[in-house]
Amino acid sequence: MRNGKRKKVVAVKENRKYQRQNKYLFAFCQYPSKRRMLDVEGNPVEIEENILRDVGGGGVMIEREEFISFQEKILMEIYLPTDDVSNTIISVFAEGEVSWVKKTKKRGENKYQIGIKFNDIREDDKQKIINKLKKNAYKEIES
Repeated sequence: MRNGKRKKVVAVKENRKYQRQNKYLFAFCQYPSKRRMLDVEGNPVEIEENILRDVGGGGVMIEREEFISFQEKILMEIYLPTDDVSNTIISVFAEGEVSWVKKTKKRGENKYQIGIKFNDIREDDKQKIINKLKKNAYKEIES
């Protein structure tokens, strides 16, 4: 209670099918762009290194300085470490679509948090992401 007024609590329905974890993964992302690099169909694109956060079998969240419109298509090559011992990685490919955008201000910089929902990913690649997240969750509990 503040100044004699109660805050209203609103329940928000979670629409995600897959649990997400606030893990960080590296990916190359291909964005629609006005730059000069072209895709195979002649459309301008931009390829950018990104750190993915809030990762799950249904999508990811990224932060970047430039705005991306809702429903824009983004191609991703996501890198998953296989284990801590061999220092090897595998990559999985996914196409996603921007489902939400939130402007944030961190350390004096304007950034956008962008939610990307996978709309084209092989089922075995999706399972690799889910299994990696489950493996990391158990590892953290054991530590």
